[in-house]
Amino acid sequence: MRGQDGSGEREQRIRELAHHIWEAEGCPSGQEQRHWYAATRLVEAEDSGGHEDGAA
Repeated sequence: MRGQDGSGEREQRIRELAHHIWEAEGCPSGQEQRHWYAATRLVEAEDSGGHEDGAA
C-alpha cells in the first residue's frame, strides 16, 4: 500500500507526462486539463500493470 510519498511520486510522474504531452503537441495554451487527464490515465494504466500508449 502506498503512503503519502507514493502519492507525491505519482503526482510528479503525472506532471512530467502532462508536460511531455504539452511539448509534443507544440505547447498549445488552454489545454492543461486535457493534458493532465491524459497523463493521469497513462499513470493509472502503468500502476495497474497495463500500458495505454495508443498501441492496439
